[in-house]
Amino acid sequence: MTIIRYIMPMLMLLGTAAKPIDWYTIIPQLATFGFINWIRTPHTIVPTPENLHVFTLYPTQQELPETYTYASDIVAQIAKNKAPEQTHTVMRDKKTKDILGYIPTYKGVHVASEPHITIFSHGMLRFGTRPSKGGGFLEGYDHLRNHFLYNPVVCFDYLENPKSVNFGQETDQSYLNMVYQHVCKQSPEASISLMGICMGCANILQYAATNPDNLETIVLFSPLLSLETIADYVCSIQPWLRTLIGPRLFSDMIASILPNYDKDKDVTLEKARSIKNKTIFIAHRRHDTMVALATIITLVDVLNKHNTVYLYVTDDTTYNHARLQFVRDVQITLNAFYAAHGIPHDATLAQEGAELLASAAYYGNHPEQL
Repeated sequence: MTIIRYIMPMLMLLGTAAKPIDWYTIIPQLATFGFINWIRTPHTIVPTPENLHVFTLYPTQQELPETYTYASDIVAQIAKNKAPEQTHTVMRDKKTKDILGYIPTYKGVHVASEPHITIFSHGMLRFGTRPSKGGGFLEGYDHLRNHFLYNPVVCFDYLENPKSVNFGQETDQSYLNMVYQHVCKQSPEASISLMGICMGCANILQYAATNPDNLETIVLFSPLLSLETIADYVCSIQPWLRTLIGPRLFSDMIASILPNYDKDKDVTLEKARSIKNKTIFIAHRRHDTMVALATIITLVDVLNKHNTVYLYVTDDTTYNHARLQFVRDVQITLNAFYAAHGIPHDATLAQEGAELLASAAYYGNHPEQL
């Protein structure tokens, strides 16, 4: 890549020195190399609650509030940097669109004196169905709406242009740490949970390895560990990709357009060995097409040495990866997990999931039996 960025343009110019310069050819070529050089320049920011679009959402209330806003409108306002300081987000049934209640919504961190707080770390939204601005807010909203959360949740956005994607390394760590420290400052006695999806799990695992104060519970959905494990698995289930490119080149091709990603620092699994004395719930699809079940088993083998781990694997095939908030058996198992550890939950759902939680506890200690 260094050759492309610096040496090639110079050679190209030297090659034109012995003959009249065809500027109609040279200018587009220089522009192309300039673009490559630009896209290889990392983009980072000093994280603040404003530029990461931090929001705090509270459990649903049934009473009609004085002011309320639809989730899609809040996302549109976030994109224009005009999000409301305080409102109630209308909670609607995903299928019928019926109004089920209203979610108290605050811009920034707003958790003074709360006993249980969840910080949500979203996955790669740009390649899914979420907007890159306000996507964190929507994930928090969705998990409250689908009975995956019953305490305040603080959510935020990762920067998702290719110049920023970091796979849980220093940049992503700084974002999560900023939110975490704001939560601890406002509610120093709170029990904190970290909940994440896909790439957001890699950031959680690396951050949890520092064993921050007040962190007690970790909830991971379809956790991604590294770019390399994705490339290996995708190539293993796509024979044409394995034949034409292969996992190593595939991984290098993706990494080449992510200047903020350092392959040598893609060490989530190694760092996970430092996580201790936490209670961890992991849910995954058996037939996930991005993260192999074998990768999850390896992760659980690492985590259960010093932590209490629950592993629940669903046979749901509605989606190929993540989006487990729409899966009923994951919902009831998670509620049973909450009930077992004194975290706010739905008692009816927890009772339904008790047997599945017992199975998850077994596989958390014996993942190789899956």
